Amino acid sequence: MPIISIFVATLLAFFLTSQVYSTLVRGHSLKKSVTEVEEKLDKVKLEQAKLSADLDYYSDARNFEKRLRTLFNYRAPGEQMIIVVPPHSTTSTTSTEP
Repeated sequence: MPIISIFVATLLAFFLTSQVYSTLVRGHSLKKSVTEVEEKLDKVKLEQAKLSADLDYYSDARNFEKRLRTLFNYRAPGEQMIIVVPPHSTTSTTSTEP
């Protein structure tokens, strides 16, 4: 009878140990997943803050017009556009022939 009790106790201990190990592995995996999701959430929150700031900025018609003018060379009817071209830097190249 004591041998059966020891065998049952050993099986029970093995079962409980395997369950604890399995739970720890799943817990570690879940912590990793939570960390990844929190990082994604932080990125999305930053993007949302930037988009909200852009929305506030472009809600002003003057700022929106400025953006249109720079992106698409927009001009109002009757308005003349002047495009300023930066000076071309000259570089001299010398070639040496034998």
